Amino acid sequence: MQVLAVPVLKSTLFAALAVGALALLPGHPAKHRLILHTHSEPHALYLSQWIDGDIQVPLDAHDLKPLRFEMRAEVSDGCRWLGVETLTPIGDHRYAYSYADQKLSCAPNPLATIPSQRTGWVEVQ
Repeated sequence: MQVLAVPVLKSTLFAALAVGALALLPGHPAKHRLILHTHSEPHALYLSQWIDGDIQVPLDAHDLKPLRFEMRAEVSDGCRWLGVETLTPIGDHRYAYSYADQKLSCAPNPLATIPSQRTGWVEVQ
């Protein structure tokens, strides 16, 4: 068993080092954690990249570029919605954040709902 364990360990270590080295090559921006700071209205549904918490995005944290995320979904009100999140660089490791959604189409007799908007900021770690 030890004869098999040593080569597997060495090849696993080599693979981990190779992947780590690739991440440091130019042209491969490192992934950074984006933390959203905003207010959410109770009972509102947001089509957001942050629906499950912080996200990881490859970017150059020292040269932030504007970002835009779009999400489409069929919602229980009987309509298809588009949510758009816009991130605008505002300084070192920070983005201004804005969110707006709109109905794209609805089935006959949809529930009465209104679009949502919110603003905030995003921290880059």
